[in-house]
Order: sequence, then structure tokens, then C-alpha cells
Amino acid sequence: MQNEEKEKGLLFRKYRREGDIGISKIIMDHLVYLPKILEAATWVHGFEDHYEIRSFLPDSSQGLEYQFLAQNEEAADRVLAFYKETMQKEALKVFAAYWTLANQRGSFEYTAPFSEIMGQICCGSRESKFNTEERSRFWVLSKFLQGTKLNIIVRYQTKKEPRRIILCHRLLDINALDDKENITILKEGEYPGKVQVKVLDYKQFEEKSQIATSISRETARLEPEDIMLALAIQTRASQVRDVGSFQMSRSKVIELSHLQKTNASNPRVAKKRITSKMDKFQEKKIVDKWSTKDDQYRIERKLSKIEVDKD
Repeated sequence: MQNEEKEKGLLFRKYRREGDIGISKIIMDHLVYLPKILEAATWVHGFEDHYEIRSFLPDSSQGLEYQFLAQNEEAADRVLAFYKETMQKEALKVFAAYWTLANQRGSFEYTAPFSEIMGQICCGSRESKFNTEERSRFWVLSKFLQGTKLNIIVRYQTKKEPRRIILCHRLLDINALDDKENITILKEGEYPGKVQVKVLDYKQFEEKSQIATSISRETARLEPEDIMLALAIQTRASQVRDVGSFQMSRSKVIELSHLQKTNASNPRVAKKRITSKMDKFQEKKIVDKWSTKDDQYRIERKLSKIEVDKD
């Protein structure tokens, strides 16, 4: 039974949408705060060429950190700007790709050809192989995810009172492997043929790691500008799974769509672009239905309960 379910890509217990992958709920519930976290991010100089991007939101304890090298403050500014832009868009496609294959393998840890992971972000019509530039870019984004530590708030009940702890969780653990499947260090601009992957340190979160946010397989194939909104919608749908629908304010949709500047200069254009995104989500069955009224978007996405037999 266990092997059969793994072949179907069922990595989690609890609620799932048929045909979806699962990403641990404890991760997704925090990842949707990325736009606000990144907006507050700044760099801090350590020593010599060592810098760190840091962000912390005191009201919610959300935050992240990312270490990097830079020759000077101007270079650090460029890294910060690139990081803020990329982590909300292209890097999330890569994140979804690694989780998609984890679901197919039925394990939080796996070894796979690098091209197989890259293939998760492509539609079925692509026939050409990935070129050197695409492979190098995907590897850079993979290392971005590995270097990013996200604050994860874990709540638990003691005999006396509820408590919480804040854990720093890497969004991805990954190692490049050589031809003999030994871990190897790559030079700048190089990319691996095969990788060793861990998408989640499940021992850190124990049973909480087994609760899934149901994510459409089409999510990894969306345009980078669309993926943050798509992930946020699906995360919210999993949070209110017993209802099957929810509302999201126009201002929130604007933020998740990266349309703040467009909306400030031309609200009609922003509205048109959101309509295009929502129609695309419905076409790809990421959402069932959507409508808008009084600056609120009503979104329907129903889930069903799937129990996975795990020994």
C-alpha cells in the first residue's frame, strides 16, 4: 500500500485536492508572508566581504536571513535588490519544482538528475533540452533557497499554558553530486548533473510536517509574476478547507501580484492584469471559480480528504 501511494505522489496525510502535490503546511503558512518580510529586509555587514540580509517583523515574528559575499556596499545593495525581486518570483518556481518531485518520489529526501527537477517547471509541450544558461540559473536559484533561513513559529500546548518557539528553517538542503554520487563543490557558473535533496527536515517539526497545503502541479509552471499570488490563494484555501471558499481584499491581491506601482499610476491596468491572472488560474484549475465585488475577491477552491496509509 505504501509503495503504491508513493507512486501516486501522495506524501502527506490529511486534506488534499486530487492531482495536487502537498507542501508542508507549517512552511507554506509562513512563506506567504514573503512580500512583507522582503519589503522590510536590509543587509548587515559582518566582516571583510561577508554580509547578511536580515528581516524581522516584530508584530508577527516573521523573518528571514541570508548570508552572501560582496566587495563593497554598492555590491551589497545590488544583491539585496536582486534577492528581493527573485525570491518572490523565479525562486518560488524552483521551490515548487523540488517539492513536486518530492511528492512523486514519496519522500522529503531524494537523489535525482538535475534536469528531472528542472523539468517540473516546464509544460508538457517542451521538447528541447535545457541550455547551459538555464541550468546555471536554476542552480543559482537553488542555492538562494538553500541559503535562506525562514522563521518558523511552532505553537504547542503545555500542561499549564500554550507556548511557542521560533525555528530557523532552510527552504532547501541540496548537494551537488559527481559521477560516483559523491558530494562535490562546484565553481561559479557550473551546475550539477545530479543532486541530493532534502525539502524538509521533518524531524524538526515531527507530526506537524505531515499536514499538507494542497498545491496544484501547474503552480511550478506559472510565470514568475503569477506564482506568489497562486501560492497564497492555495495556502488560504487549505486553511479554510472545510468552507471551500474565502475572500481576499483587492489591496492584498495587488501586493501578491507585485502591482503596487501599476495600481498607483493606473488602477484600470492593474485590475485588468489581475483579471488575466485569475482567469488563468481558473483555466489551469488552480481555483474553481472567482468573482469580485466591493474591492473583495471571492475565490472557490474545494479540497477533499485523502488518507495515506503510512507504516
